[in-house]
Amino acid sequence: MKINKPCMFCGHSGTAKTVTIFSHFKTLLPEKNIILNINFSSRTTSVDCQKTIEENIEKKSFKNYGPTGGRRLTCFIDDLNMPKIDTYGTQQPIALLKFLIERN
Repeated sequence: MKINKPCMFCGHSGTAKTVTIFSHFKTLLPEKNIILNINFSSRTTSVDCQKTIEENIEKKSFKNYGPTGGRRLTCFIDDLNMPKIDTYGTQQPIALLKFLIERN
């Protein structure tokens, strides 16, 4: 998190990945950070994901958006592999996240 790059925490079920991440989130100052927790399921759509993110950001300028109050937004996505695969072989919420990461 200190280098401002996306990261992925991988491991088998029951290895305390989520607990480890949330214990780190507790050390962050709430005045400077917004923690957004998104749980993916087989019914999660890209629209659901987009609405959840948009609720926590505001328009800064013409095409720039950012977290409210000048804070830093950290998105935690649990069960990333869960969205249903569409007819083109993609998972739309993951494609949206990939687009957002590429655009910074």
